[in-house]
Amino acid sequence: MDLATISDARQEALRALHDIAGEETVVAEQDRKLVLSVQDEAGLSVYSATLTLSQSH
Repeated sequence: MDLATISDARQEALRALHDIAGEETVVAEQDRKLVLSVQDEAGLSVYSATLTLSQSH
């Protein structure tokens, strides 16, 4: 996906992570770590977001 700015990329990454997390919480029976990375045109990482889902025992 091509986005104009790093801020736009950050917003899209967080939106995608939110959507993925919603699906994971429905089926997850174990702890999960979701990592989303955004690269620029040269393949260099410009943003990374991590979400950890864990169950209380």
